[in-house]
Amino acid sequence: MKGVLLLLVSACEIFGFVFTSYGLVRQSFAEMSRPRGFQRGAFQSDAFDVSASPLEEKLVAIGRFCRLIPAVGQTSAGHAGENAALTVVGLLFVTAALLLNISLRFVGGGP
Repeated sequence: MKGVLLLLVSACEIFGFVFTSYGLVRQSFAEMSRPRGFQRGAFQSDAFDVSASPLEEKLVAIGRFCRLIPAVGQTSAGHAGENAALTVVGLLFVTAALLLNISLRFVGGGP
């Protein structure tokens, strides 16, 4: 019984970390690849260019190469929903791991 619970805790922690990280990284790359154009300053005196820096452009190229974002550039609202869903599922796995760890302590084999 303890072995099965320990295996479930480990699997939930690993899956939770992977799903949460993947959803957050995908959304971060999607936000970075979005064109920004011009924005107003703090006191709205004049507009300034907030285009991507060379480092951001290289990171977006890496994200496209790893297929974290579509090669065509823009992500849709559906992609943002998928990223959020992956993050939520990952958090549910981490929560399950915490609950299983508590139950493992009651069984008597917890750390």
